Amino acid sequence: MGVIFIMKKQFNKNEVVKKNIISSNKYPLIITLGFFLIFSYITFFHHNYWWSDVDGVFYLLTGDQILNGDGHNVHIIDAPVGGSILYASIGSLLDDGFLAMKIIALLSCTGIVFVSFYIIRNIFSFKIALIGQLIVAFTPRLELNAILSMNEMFPVFLTFISLFLITKKHTNLRYLILISIILGSAVMIRYQPGLVFIGILIFVLIRDKKIRINITHASIMMGIFLIVLSPLMMYNYSTYGSILDSNPDFYFYTNAEIETTEGNKILEDNITGEKVQDIIYFQNIFWENYFYNLLYNNPNLFFNFNSAEHNLSVIPIIPFVGMIPVLGGLMYYLKPKWNKNNYIILFSSIIITTISVLLIGSFEKHFFAIILIPMIILIILNKKNIDNRLLPLLIVTMVFSVMISIIPLHNAKHWFPVWIIAPTLIALFIVEVIPKIYSKLINIRNNKKKIIKSDKIIIVTLILLVLINGGYSYEVLKFYIYEDKYEGIEKQFIKTLSGVPLQERGIDIKEMGDFLSKQPDIENSYVMSHWWSMPYYADSKYIYTEFKEGVEGDDLNKYVTRENWNSYDRWFSNIASHPADRYDLLNLKPDYIVYEPNTTEYLEAKQLKGYTFKNLGQYKDLEILADIGNPSIPNNFELIYVSNSTGAVIYKIDYSD
Repeated sequence: MGVIFIMKKQFNKNEVVKKNIISSNKYPLIITLGFFLIFSYITFFHHNYWWSDVDGVFYLLTGDQILNGDGHNVHIIDAPVGGSILYASIGSLLDDGFLAMKIIALLSCTGIVFVSFYIIRNIFSFKIALIGQLIVAFTPRLELNAILSMNEMFPVFLTFISLFLITKKHTNLRYLILISIILGSAVMIRYQPGLVFIGILIFVLIRDKKIRINITHASIMMGIFLIVLSPLMMYNYSTYGSILDSNPDFYFYTNAEIETTEGNKILEDNITGEKVQDIIYFQNIFWENYFYNLLYNNPNLFFNFNSAEHNLSVIPIIPFVGMIPVLGGLMYYLKPKWNKNNYIILFSSIIITTISVLLIGSFEKHFFAIILIPMIILIILNKKNIDNRLLPLLIVTMVFSVMISIIPLHNAKHWFPVWIIAPTLIALFIVEVIPKIYSKLINIRNNKKKIIKSDKIIIVTLILLVLINGGYSYEVLKFYIYEDKYEGIEKQFIKTLSGVPLQERGIDIKEMGDFLSKQPDIENSYVMSHWWSMPYYADSKYIYTEFKEGVEGDDLNKYVTRENWNSYDRWFSNIASHPADRYDLLNLKPDYIVYEPNTTEYLEAKQLKGYTFKNLGQYKDLEILADIGNPSIPNNFELIYVSNSTGAVIYKIDYSD
């Protein structure tokens, strides 16, 4: 709030003084420092246990396994091994992997807030850049990722640095080389920055009419990019036999909107490596899902079409409203000439797209095409009006959108590498468009034609955004950190005033892990659980399960030994276990099993994070594990722990008889 009042004070000064103040960089630093201090406090004093960010544990454990010389058995489905090695190395230096990943996430998100100002400042005025930075800082999903020990935000920070360099007024070869090094390094952690690199390459090729120089520069960039990536590619080839060790079929299998039984079987075979078949043209399943991803699923995470809590919209709690300032800002920037030809082209594209959607697709799933295609045409028609500083952001965003849509995104954070285009256009809309709309409305009401000062309406707009997103962020963070689900303003207010202490999520998992850590020879024992953080706390080996594998109603001993699990379930369990057993050589079986009967919170967390994985629930018959004394529980299952808070149980399993 203090920044808003500083801005108000700044806006009200005379033009000479204002120019001197605006030349200062202290305001972007104030916003950055404020963000860092607030989320440092939350990170280090309120987020003390692994819970929703347990993916981070997976990267730590796989990194440790690679560093210990057993990388051959590791398989990370959707990311390179670089992140795992980096986080495990830093975690080893600090002797605390959880702390290491929290620090990396916090510093990365703080860096994103800082660099965002300079990206926007490369293109627009100080005022627009400052407002854009404020929007970035008050984005709930960025704030959430600032405290979570995850793998995404450091490569996003590196990507933002590259976008800062490419949006400078004069981007020379030195900058292009630096971009190639930065993005090559980022791709060693996550693949998404590679799509950004492709977009930048396209921009370099078309930025002006110096074709020979552009081709030379693009070639140099590609060469350096590949050189930077060469250690990863050589590691993959020497270890796994291919330069890339990833498979997008996993996302088709788990998240695809349109599916067939036969198609799923092919995907299972492809994922497990039992049989590799081409799925792309199989019964049009690929293209049906592709256009669903491109025109609904993925942009939904960007703009919010269906009241989803998990999105990057400027106002994430209200559907569709996030599109208005983004598209409005773009329209204002383009300043298209509304002549006869443009009208004909624009309306023709709208009509043709609408008819195509109604005839070929589903309006609900493909309606965004009616907005997207005319906007792309408008951009192409008015390309000459686009400055070379904004053009790379537009190209990168379009390339990223088209290419990433081969998979259904399940989390809004995957948009972060190109998300800066949204706060940029929103800030432009707030500064230039909203005051004009406000003035026209006032003048129409008063039947006058006079210029109305815009500063007040800008300040009011910012205050509303900060209050709405600040309140929403508070509830999101409280949900992730504490067992406190939002139940409406009135109930939340009563709970806050009651002073009842909230229990931090993940503490029960740590307690169970601490209990197991005291068991004899635990470091050589396998614990079966669906919590990746269990081996971190128990200092044990680990077998991953979602308690929905194999045959429903199976004998418990056959379940825990995975006797009747299909090839996919067994494969996924193996690569998610610790140590990972990619090739199913160890025939893993647990010495202990940790079962938590109440999975409601787990499912809610997955849904809030935007996951759409099918069949997240557990087999109903496995609930007998929580029914203490149930005669159906085998005699070799010895109950050794019962949680008073969650009802979770731990059994020690004896195979001697």
